[in-house]
Amino acid sequence: TDVLRRTLAAGVKVKRFVPSYGDLPNEVAPVTKYFCDKFRTYHRKLSPVPRPFMFHETSAIDTSSMAALLLG
Repeated sequence: TDVLRRTLAAGVKVKRFVPSYGDLPNEVAPVTKYFCDKFRTYHRKLSPVPRPFMFHETSAIDTSSMAALLLG
């Protein structure tokens, strides 16, 4: 979350890169919750069998790979 915290503090708006984020608060906790919820939804939708969802905060710098996940 250090990278996220610094990025948001620098004024970068999440909705610029993730339009579905909309007008939610541009703060660490809401942004993290948004991505957790988004990945949880994909997990439920795409898992062939029900299984636990585990979310870990990390940094992803490969934007093309992340775009495929987020845009679905």
